[in-house]
Amino acid sequence: MTFDEHKKNPISPWLPRNHSLKNKTGKWATHIPKVNQEKCSYPDCVKCWIFCPDGSISFNNKKAVIDFHYCKGCGICSKVCPNNAIDMVKKK
Repeated sequence: MTFDEHKKNPISPWLPRNHSLKNKTGKWATHIPKVNQEKCSYPDCVKCWIFCPDGSISFNNKKAVIDFHYCKGCGICSKVCPNNAIDMVKKK
């Protein structure tokens, strides 16, 4: 399933869309993902979106967008990115 197909379908790869809207877990993070948009190969790759356990990643204007209200800073997106486009940086 591509990200564009997902927008039409209410089910994400892991959980129903917006499953944690009441549980803003972003404040847990000590590190957060920083996306290098030049390295990101969207729409050819959406591995970060597929593997994000909280559905914190979306794409807008062909760019990866992280919703820091829900991102726990687990770093899975960084690990699965084949282009090394996502670095984990210390949260300020």
